[in-house]
Amino acid sequence: MIRSSRNPLLILACVILLGVTVFASAQSLDTLAVGSSSGLPGQGGYSFSIHLINATTIKGLVFNLKDLPDSLKITDVALTALSAGFRVDTVSVGGAMKFMMIPVDGASSLFSPDSGAILDITVNVDANAVGGTFATVSLDSVVVADVGNQSVSPVLVDGRFWFGQKGDVVYNAAVDLFDVLRMIDIAIQRPPVPTEYEQWAGDINEDGLIDVVDIGLAMDMAVSFVTTSSNPVVSDASQTMGSVRIDMPSLPDDFIGSTELPVYIKSSAPVSGLQLVFDIDQEKYQIQPPKTTALAHNMRLVSKIAKNKLTLLLASTDGTMIPMGEGQILSLPVTVKDRTVESGPIKIENALAGTEKAGKLEAYFGQSTLDNSTVPESFALYQNSPNPFNMSTTIFYDVPNVNSGEANITLAIYNTQGQLVRTLVNQKKQPGKYSALWNGTDESGHIISTGVYFYRLTTGNVVITKKLAVLK
Repeated sequence: MIRSSRNPLLILACVILLGVTVFASAQSLDTLAVGSSSGLPGQGGYSFSIHLINATTIKGLVFNLKDLPDSLKITDVALTALSAGFRVDTVSVGGAMKFMMIPVDGASSLFSPDSGAILDITVNVDANAVGGTFATVSLDSVVVADVGNQSVSPVLVDGRFWFGQKGDVVYNAAVDLFDVLRMIDIAIQRPPVPTEYEQWAGDINEDGLIDVVDIGLAMDMAVSFVTTSSNPVVSDASQTMGSVRIDMPSLPDDFIGSTELPVYIKSSAPVSGLQLVFDIDQEKYQIQPPKTTALAHNMRLVSKIAKNKLTLLLASTDGTMIPMGEGQILSLPVTVKDRTVESGPIKIENALAGTEKAGKLEAYFGQSTLDNSTVPESFALYQNSPNPFNMSTTIFYDVPNVNSGEANITLAIYNTQGQLVRTLVNQKKQPGKYSALWNGTDESGHIISTGVYFYRLTTGNVVITKKLAVLK
């Protein structure tokens, strides 16, 4: 803990150090530096170090730290292995914090020529500190004495304490999709010119660049919910630049086995990236890594499943975007292990979507393929996906308003001879948009052979037929 300077030993040491000769070589190779660090406003437990790089054997030193009263409050000061033979005393003087380091045993406790941290200083960050900026932590009033009680004039190096964290480029107390998208723009030199904070936060591996390595690290951090709060923070852009609907069909209640659930988007603007969280009961469902489709072939996909949550992030490291419109972007391989286990369906729990210039798209998500708030104008049958398929495929169809309020819908699979293979739907439907999953089996539950098949929507005098292919 911080010690008071009100003791005779400290006063005596001050007299010794301050009384040394002030004439020293201007070409000294000795350096005293503040190490840079970071932390979030209103939080504590962060630390930075004081480093000594010395060619001279040093007996003791006194120095002040500036800029601390405004933004950082020291809560602890600890000696390091390099300074184990010393004691440190501190006192607040004129708005600055004064440190004095003197040897416990003047005969043997010396800083021999070496380099490394000599103090670790723990601080709390003031809640009023401005996130996404930094404070310069400077040294002044430095007095360094060698073994002959002669003054040494070290080079002084300031440090920066950043109010943020690595990877959190847009500063929202989390690493998420929008940090990744901004880093991509910086890497490919899209305007605007990055701020100093963005350059620091985006250079995760601290090699002086923001490149594909840093972007990959940020993507891994995003799917791991790297955040300093108990709950992931959702980016809150002041203005959205469009919207996107993300949908995934539900598995039938009686389905057991393996399939690939498609994930679809319908966007009003180009999509530069997506971050999705799925709620998945791992006791009931076995999940394999998600796959991208041709629509997202230029995108990099990272995912992680833990504690019944599958989190994935999809973004292009070269800035290529998914064009506006609709289509399938992902497939989620899943195996239903046990229908006796009571649990909910696989569902999208949260979604973030970005567009050009790291802009935000308002993201909507659900279990249907399109926004159900809009009633279809006519009956429609859409191309199944995936097609061809070898495990399962999803068929989508629309039901408009009809005079009776409900429509008798039949959706069935036929072979090329016109023989019925499987009836997927045979019931009344309210107006809306629907999907049906087919796992490639006939009415008896037998797997059908490879070939071309037809699926037909029938209601009243409306008949719509499309073709699909099965590969086994």
